[in-house]
Amino acid sequence: MAQGEQKIRLKFTDDEAKTANATRGMLLQLFRQNQQAGLSPEDPDTQALMERYRREYIDIYLFTSTPIQIFAMGTALAVDPHNQKECDRYGEGLAAYLSQAMLAYYKQQKETE
Repeated sequence: MAQGEQKIRLKFTDDEAKTANATRGMLLQLFRQNQQAGLSPEDPDTQALMERYRREYIDIYLFTSTPIQIFAMGTALAVDPHNQKECDRYGEGLAAYLSQAMLAYYKQQKETE
């Protein structure tokens, strides 16, 4: 794929959908552990997990992401009741925590450009 070329997943087999959901669930559980341990969304461990979330979930199962798209996802997560409810199944306040981690990730990526 050429640099900058956008790849978007539109269809999944049942097995791919199950794998995507399992991957996301496992990563959200890890974010929950960080949250429960008192790590901030900006903490290096949380940001390393955010990079992993991007590479192992977003870029594989959703679309090839850019930092601005991560920013948009974080912003949307903060205001979308459906996504909040889905994340908060893993623990109260996880949607807000993940949203803040995404926004911090964007800021960190912009600073290293």
